[in-house]
Amino acid sequence: MMKLEIGKIIMACRQYHGFTQVYMAHKLNLTVNSYANIEHGRVDIDTERLYQLAQILHLKAYQILALAEKASATNEACWLPAAIKAALATNYHFSDGK
Repeated sequence: MMKLEIGKIIMACRQYHGFTQVYMAHKLNLTVNSYANIEHGRVDIDTERLYQLAQILHLKAYQILALAEKASATNEACWLPAAIKAALATNYHFSDGK
């Protein structure tokens, strides 16, 4: 259903941070191929894996899902970098105690 959109969001966030697939696979204790399958929407991810991904990407799990929902509603991705930056800024604001 939304596997493809979630994968696209995870890939975009990974690239935003400058992380490689090798890095992500290592952090998740997966093979690079298994991680690539997540980004390409070939596998379902459970909530535990979603939370792990969110933590690595400095996001909240709900933010990944919200971005994926928006991605499913549009074919354009030009909004994505700004949306990721805004989500990260929100998280920084909350974690900073302000």
